Order: sequence, then C-alpha cells, then structure tokens
Amino acid sequence: MTEKPFDLTDMDYGIRIELISKAQGVRKAADYFSTIPKKFQTAMAYTILLTALVDHNKEKEAIKLVQEAERLGLGHRTYMYNQLLHVYKKNGLMAGVAEILQRMDEKNVEPDIYTYNIILDVRARKGDADGMEKVWYRMKDDNNVIPDSATFAILAKGYLVAGKLEKAEKMVKKVETGPFRRKRLVNLMLLKLYGQLGKKDDLERIWTSVEEGQKVTIADYEAMIRSLGMVGDADRAEDIFEEMLENGGGKNVQQYNALLSVYAQLGRIKKGENLVKKIMKASLSPNPSTYHELVLMYLKGGQEQKAMETLLKAQKVSRTSIRSRPLYASFQAALNWFAEKGDVKNAEKIIKDLKDTGYSCAYRSYIVLLKAYEKAHMSPYGFIDRIRADNVIPNQYIRKELQKLEGT
Repeated sequence: MTEKPFDLTDMDYGIRIELISKAQGVRKAADYFSTIPKKFQTAMAYTILLTALVDHNKEKEAIKLVQEAERLGLGHRTYMYNQLLHVYKKNGLMAGVAEILQRMDEKNVEPDIYTYNIILDVRARKGDADGMEKVWYRMKDDNNVIPDSATFAILAKGYLVAGKLEKAEKMVKKVETGPFRRKRLVNLMLLKLYGQLGKKDDLERIWTSVEEGQKVTIADYEAMIRSLGMVGDADRAEDIFEEMLENGGGKNVQQYNALLSVYAQLGRIKKGENLVKKIMKASLSPNPSTYHELVLMYLKGGQEQKAMETLLKAQKVSRTSIRSRPLYASFQAALNWFAEKGDVKNAEKIIKDLKDTGYSCAYRSYIVLLKAYEKAHMSPYGFIDRIRADNVIPNQYIRKELQKLEGT
C-alpha cells in the first residue's frame, strides 16, 4: 500500500530554518529561507528567521527582513518589533529604539510586556530615571499589560544607576513580595539586586531561600559569588565558589569569571592572576568577559599599563572571530578611568581602539572623552567635525561643554 505523502507546513520549514541556523550559521539559514515556496514564507517563517538574525546580532539583515515582511503585510506583529528593539538595545542604538516605537504607534501595533520591559531596560542602562518613569506611567495606564518581576527588577536597576537608592529599594521589595510564580528566577534577580544595593544581610537571607529550594543551580552560584564581590566579602565568595566546584561547576569559563569579578571589584590582582592560571589548567579559554574582569581588576589595582595590555590582547584574539571581540563595557571602563585622571592621550587611544574593533562611537563615549579634556584643562580642537564624521549629531549638552572648554 502506498503511503500518503507528508504535507509540509510553514512550521516544518520554520523548524528547518532554526536547525540550519544553529548547525551551519544564520547565513545558510537565510539562503535556505529564500528557497522556500512563497506560500510557506509566512509570518511564522519570517519570525523564526528574524529570531536567528537577532541571536547572531545581524542588525542590518534583521531590519531588512522586517521591512520586507511589512511590504508583504506580514510584519504587523508585536514580536517582530520586539526583536528589533532587542537588537537595537544590545548595540546601544537609542535612536533606533525611538524609531521602532514610532513605527509601532503609526501601524497600531500594540506593545506587550516585553516591549515595555525592553524600553524600560534601555532607559535603565542609561540611568534615565525620568524617561524610565514616563514609560512606567504609560505601562500602568495600559489595561492589556500587567507588570512582572522583570519590570520591577529593571526599574530597580535603573534607579541604582541613577543613584536613587531609596526608590531602588522600594522596587526590589516589589520584586520580592509580588505575586510571581517563578520563584527561582525571582530569587536570582534578588541576589543580583541586593548585591548591587550592598545589602549583605538581605543577600544571605535570599541565599538561604535558594538553598532551601529544590536544587541550587550554577546560575545561582554565579549570581551569589558576584554579589558577594559587590558587598566586599571575598572570603565568602571563595567558599561559595568551592561549593560550586564540588557540585559540578568549573566546566565553563563563565563560572570562573564570577569569582574573577570579585577580585576585579576589590582590586585583588595576585588572586585574580592565580585564578587565570587555574582557568588555563582546567583547559578553558578566556573569553571577552574574562578579559573585561581583568581590565577592571588592573584599573582598580592601579596597574593601568597592564589594563591596556589586557585590552590589547583581547583585541588581538578578536581578530579571529567577531564573537570574541572585547566587550564594549571594557572600552568604556578604561575610557572612564582615563577621563577621570585627565589622561587625554590614553582616552583618545581607547576611542580609536573602540572604533577599530568595530563598535560605533556613541554619545556617551564622546561625553566621557570631553571629561578627559576638561580634567586636563585642554581644548579639543575639531571635536564637532570628528563626531559628525562618526554620524553622531552634537546635542545641546556636548555644545555647552565645548563652549566651556574653548575658554580653557
């Protein structure tokens, strides 16, 4: 008896796109997508390919795909716009975020909880408390959206960056007392937030709750170790690290990076260097986060030259793969350090290295660079032309700072 042929659906093609992306890369997945019969190039197929592009940080390709979906009448979906918001957020492109929100309004695409949380996170990372609160008020007025634990955690983070500790604490309490189902995830957020607040007693209280749960995960150990660094307790962090190793940890460099972050926080250079030796002994390779913590550690420990050498080493490693390039935050940390010291030469070098590594130079980098000139009592000649060449439009703040420096 002849079997009935299996009828493929858009979901089948979508699953194939996802598998190809994971096994062969997103470019191959995009090539495969172009061969799919037009009737199966549905909103679902577009969405799956878009997710793959965003996961691989293919910003331009993701934008082009959404535009194509819009032309075909398939793009008016909240998820698609959320994916674009995510890629813009990841790359620090604030103007892109505003553009997507405007497009959503124009096309009557309703934001969901993820839309609001992404926008809040963009504001929170900048410490823009006023902008964050405007989004929060709009969110509260939206009857179709209910804030979740992530919402309050993001608000707390934003207030922390803005230095509004009292407001941050109130939001952390909302994370802790809210009627949320995913207790494990909430505890993970609380470990990080109480560490940032410097609340050691609350940190230990949440850790006790974690230990009383079904199983302490590697993610729990990592969060606790990092937070203990924030409250200045290296000895306790080392104990938790050893406990993690005894319970199956130590197979990933990120787990070592957690303890390295403690030494970075406290400027414990010798201990940090010994830990790197252990990483190598475990046959693990340092990743961008490892180099980031080392840069912070050397800066904190007053060894600027070693910090620069580490950043240079990270840049050399990145030449073999875009995924291994130094973190943007590593350049920013070094830039902030040299700006505070009025070290224009090294601050300018960081800006050059930042661009050479493939990052766009945004407002905040130029604002920090201006601080270096201010501390050094120097006038940055041709500054406006420079930033325009990098497609950065000088805003009012930059112009005012330049006017002040011109009289230096």
